[in-house]
Amino acid sequence: MDENTVNNLISTFFVGDTRWGINIIHIQEIINIQDITKVHNAPDYIEGIINLRGKIVTVLSLSKRLNIESVGDSNDNRIVIVNINDEFVGLLVDSISDVVKVDLNSLMPAPSTVNGTKGSNIDGIYHHKDFTIAILNLDCIFNTEKA
Repeated sequence: MDENTVNNLISTFFVGDTRWGINIIHIQEIINIQDITKVHNAPDYIEGIINLRGKIVTVLSLSKRLNIESVGDSNDNRIVIVNINDEFVGLLVDSISDVVKVDLNSLMPAPSTVNGTKGSNIDGIYHHKDFTIAILNLDCIFNTEKA
């Protein structure tokens, strides 16, 4: 696969009833839920930490971070491990969906009516033939001054 093809691939997942996406260049792997150790005095959206093959990884709940009602605990819950500034972080999501090839030039901005926390977490909107994807703004998700 050439670099342009990889840059146009979005891994999609659900948080609540919203389909979100992250460019696959940021995704290290997707894992099943495992034991998460709570971290005292952490923000409420931090679920805790896990040991991923000898590396300590912070796991945050996207539903709490985005202030979206989750479908709750289920067998479909997954942790998406992303690489941000050479640090692995886990994103707890409700379920995994498809990998979609997108035309990055056809991303649309979030509507002006979507403001506040949820709107700032969206890099753009992509209309696939069968559904719409909100592209997650990872920089905003990991900005601890937000919230």
